[in-house]
Amino acid sequence: MMQRENIILLKTTLTVYNHLRRNTSLIFSESKV
Repeated sequence: MMQRENIILLKTTLTVYNHLRRNTSLIFSESKV
């Protein structure tokens, strides 16, 4: 059960990280222009 929770937490963290990275690149590309 603990293992499963860790996997869910990892997936959530990865999803959040990907969203943050995408938003950051958008902000950077906008500020460049």
